[in-house]
Amino acid sequence: MKNNQRIHIIFLLLIGLTLAAFGTYAYNANTAGNAEQTNSIASAPGSTAGDCLQNGDPGTDSTLNGASNAETAQPAPVPSPTTTTYTVKSGDTLWDIAALYHTTVAQLQALNHLTSDALSLDQTLLVAGQADQGIKVAQQAPAPTPSRSGTTSRTAVLQYAAKYLHTPYKYGGTTPAGFDCSGFVQYVYKHFGLSLPRTAAAQASAGVRVDKANLSPGDLVFFKTGSSGIDHVGIYAGSGRFIHSSSPTSGGVIYTSLGESFYARTYAGARRLSY
Repeated sequence: MKNNQRIHIIFLLLIGLTLAAFGTYAYNANTAGNAEQTNSIASAPGSTAGDCLQNGDPGTDSTLNGASNAETAQPAPVPSPTTTTYTVKSGDTLWDIAALYHTTVAQLQALNHLTSDALSLDQTLLVAGQADQGIKVAQQAPAPTPSRSGTTSRTAVLQYAAKYLHTPYKYGGTTPAGFDCSGFVQYVYKHFGLSLPRTAAAQASAGVRVDKANLSPGDLVFFKTGSSGIDHVGIYAGSGRFIHSSSPTSGGVIYTSLGESFYARTYAGARRLSY
């Protein structure tokens, strides 16, 4: 009887030990499987320890291996300068328009693919920025002070000259069919009964000399653009500008600023006529 009890007890102990060993093995196998799964996820392409923070941080790049997160806000594009249009009026120059929009003549030429400073009436220009309301581009010929003679005002001279804006340049031309520089000046003053020599060099001897700082509308302004002395002339229009028959590529009769580099560099003096 006692032997049977001992055998039974031993049998139960063996069963208990077997169950305990099996349980330990199952636990270890499950733990190893979880660790392997974790390591597999961590080593997957595109997965990093910072992905959660990155994807949850607005404004950061959430692209993983070329796939973008549609819920992440994209940065707004940087706006380009405001571009508007300007319609050329009588008497306008690139210099005036550039001053109005706080830009430069070179920038206007580049924006509009211009190869010269010539403008046409009603021409539409692209301009960057907003116009300064404190600056007005001349819409007609400047209004200078009357002459002392009391018979012909400088206003009348310049208004008459402005009638021929954009008349084509023609070498040797002396009529509205085409003017060269001195032919234009001669034609304008002939209308008011004043006879002037034919060439710019000869016209430089008419009237009396006047300093650049004391220029008045209606004065003749002269330039040395070549190596043979005075070879260009125009009529001072006030506000630092003059009207002249410029060249075939510049649009014929136009307004130009005395401050433009070419004319500032070649300026040769001025004469005041009595009329």
